[in-house]
Amino acid sequence: EAAFQLVKEKTNTLHALVNNAGISTSSFIDWMTIESMREIMDVNFFGHVAITKKLLPLLIAKRDSRVVNICSVAGFLTVPMKSAYSASKYALESFSDCLRREMFPWGLRVSIVEPG
Repeated sequence: EAAFQLVKEKTNTLHALVNNAGISTSSFIDWMTIESMREIMDVNFFGHVAITKKLLPLLIAKRDSRVVNICSVAGFLTVPMKSAYSASKYALESFSDCLRREMFPWGLRVSIVEPG
């Protein structure tokens, strides 16, 4: 909310948003608690979604603005003991693809970066 108010007061538009939050842990699925899985999803997926949704009005107010979501190759190439991390990054990739298609009429471009 504070970031939204600051940008709105200063410029009323936003040229770009880069979402780069991410956490991970290593654990077999049957050993990982649901709380740990939720924490990873909250940071790696829902955090990106929440800030993007909050700033969308400022992003679409300026044509040719951009959202860049930092994903991971783990979003499509999974490894043992990284189930929650991989699921969160795959969810972010899917969200980014949907956002790209839905925001096309407003000139908002959406990209992902997959380091790893």
